[in-house]
Amino acid sequence: MADTLRQTILSKIGEVLEGVSGVEKVEIERSTPVDIDTIPFATCFVYSGPEERATDDRSTIGFETFDWTVVIEVWVRNDDCETLLGAIHKAMFNNYSFGGYALNSKRKAVTMELLDVSKELKAMVVQYSVLYRHLNGQPDKLS
Repeated sequence: MADTLRQTILSKIGEVLEGVSGVEKVEIERSTPVDIDTIPFATCFVYSGPEERATDDRSTIGFETFDWTVVIEVWVRNDDCETLLGAIHKAMFNNYSFGGYALNSKRKAVTMELLDVSKELKAMVVQYSVLYRHLNGQPDKLS
């Protein structure tokens, strides 16, 4: 397991995406520029988004529960968007707990954006809500 449950969950999401047909590359928390001329398509970039304590706190005594937004940015050729979105949705739905590290996850939103008109490249920004918990004050301990 990585240093924290959040890191482990991001890694598990990467593994799920690597198994999706049509996804050529997955990167977690990329912080450097991307060369649009050499990157393989489709590429998924997974980023940690905002988090807040879950209002539907399913935790029991001794646990903290959080609702965390994870953003998957998918760079695709223009004609691949809907098919690939469906495949990603299916794979993520079938792995909603990421090996038991999350309580639940669900797709919140998707936005289609244009990357480069001349090359017919688009980006899909897919937001997931990930509900997870850890022991009080111990973000690296599931139980």
